[in-house]
Formats: sequence, structure tokens, C-alpha cells
Amino acid sequence: MDAPDTATLNSAEQVGIDLVPFQDLIDSFEPLKEAHEQRGDYVTAIREKAGLQGTDTAPNATGKDSARELMARSADALSQRAVPYALVKGNLELKQKLSLSYADVRYGEADEDVLAVRALVKTVRALPEDVRTKYWLTKELIDAPEAAAKDFEKADVDKTAAHGSTRLATLELPALFTGLRGQLTIMKQLTASLATQKDKRWKSLAKAFADANKRRKVLPKQQRDTSKPRIIQRFEVRLADGQPARLLRKVYGAAYTFTVENRSGHDLRLWLAQADGSPTTPQTCPAGQVTVLTRADMGPETATYLMGQFVGGGGEAGVLVRKVGE
Repeated sequence: MDAPDTATLNSAEQVGIDLVPFQDLIDSFEPLKEAHEQRGDYVTAIREKAGLQGTDTAPNATGKDSARELMARSADALSQRAVPYALVKGNLELKQKLSLSYADVRYGEADEDVLAVRALVKTVRALPEDVRTKYWLTKELIDAPEAAAKDFEKADVDKTAAHGSTRLATLELPALFTGLRGQLTIMKQLTASLATQKDKRWKSLAKAFADANKRRKVLPKQQRDTSKPRIIQRFEVRLADGQPARLLRKVYGAAYTFTVENRSGHDLRLWLAQADGSPTTPQTCPAGQVTVLTRADMGPETATYLMGQFVGGGGEAGVLVRKVGE
């Protein structure tokens, strides 16, 4: 592939990633949904034809990510509403069962997280009716995480069962790129036309598409600056109390750094725990400050469980994970 083709492919993949939060809007307008699905098919076919490994941005993958995002947010909302009841009662065991954060569901092990979401829903449904009424634990609030969990599992099955289009498999790269550019043009016109809808999310969708679809100059490999840190992950830490909690499980190499914006009034302690329970020294991110931690600060190479704890209470923080070099 030459530089223009590479730039087109990169833009098409970025569109797939950046439009994940708008999947419900896309699904509601059939012409846009069809163009978006065709874009994903062309990306997959080009990757396969060129023998490349890339980010899976086909709709079945983005649908799975969107479902997991919804599952995490709805479970977090339900937990935040239910935990105060356990605190009022001083029931620590019940509080543990009702505590499930956004980070727990968004970045943990998928199978475990689905089970945790369903356990939360079951626990809330078992509360007395007058308690659910008093704390506004509505049917909609309770049903939302369960429905999202079902959608997430269905999207996972769809992703596993998905195969590239046999029609596209017969085309050569020039024809595939022509088709891909055509779908991006259709999406550009459709998203621009929908930006005037009353729902302001359509305008946000149009902007997200336009930003993702920009053609960025592709430098030859030897000219690329691999020393500049690049963001590979961002997530929120939301903990309701001062208890340690597992945030996510991931293998981080030595080149990673963690930039932590602690927006709470309590210090945040972060560390990478080992599966065998061996001790690790927590790092402190002071309240109201931005702290940068290296991978070496966080724990030994074998540690994979990112743990967090606000000292003396609950709070929120944003974390950016960066990597230097390729």
C-alpha cells in the first residue's frame, strides 16, 4: 500500500473506534448503519488481503465495546444508588455485594464482570420493596445493567461468528480502497446532514466522524518519531469508600507511564498486585494533584492487577496510560 492508501485505511479504522459511543444513533438510521457496516467490511477485507494485523473496527467489535461501556455505566449507576442503603444500615457484607464500579466492569475480565453485574442486580432485586422505593431503585435502573449484559454477550457471539464478505474477498486492493473511500464519502454526507437534528448527539457524532476521517500524512517508517509518548488507554477511577479495589487486569511493559489526575479530596494509592498475593508498595497520588508514575514504581514485572484505594473516603480520578516507543 502507498501512503494515501495507508492514510485512508488509518482514517477508516479511527472512524470505527471513535463512533463506538454513538452506535445507538447509527443503528437508528438505516442508511448510516449500512454505510458504517460496509466500511467495517472493507477494512477487514483490506487487512486480510494485505496480510496485516490491525484493530478490529467492524460493527460486531464496536458493538461489543459499546455494550460493555453501557453495562459498566449502568452497573455503576445502580451501585451508587444502592450502596447508601447498606451504609445507613451499617451492613458491610451487603455493602460489599452492592459495590461495583465503572472500572470494575469496563476493564476487568469479561466473564467475571458479567457475573458480577448479574449478582449486583440480583442483590438489589432482593431488597425489600419499600427500600427500593425509598432509594429510587427503579425498575429501569435495575433492568438496565442486566439488559446491557445480555447485549454484551450477544455481541461477543456475533464477533466470534463473524466472517469477511465473500464478495469483497474476490476483489483486489485497488477496488477495495475505491469501495472504502466511497463508504467514507457516504458517511461524511449522511453525518453532516444529520447534525441539524434536535438531538445534539447527532452534531457530536458528525464532529467525531469528521475528526476521525481526517487524512493524516503518513511518514516513512524511518521518519516516525517513536520516542514521543502515545496514549494507549484512559480510564476513570471511581471508588465510594476507603477500601482497596481491583481496577483492571493488564500486562504493562517497562515503557509505560501512568498520569493520574486525582480530583478528590483524598489521597489515592495505586499499585500493581501479584496473583500470588506477594506484597507491593503502593504509590501515593496526592489529593487535587496530577502525579506521573512509571511502570517500575507500580510493582514487579510479574504484577498484573492494578489496585486502587482512596485514603479516608471515596473519590474520583482520571488515569492516562502512555507508552514510549513502538
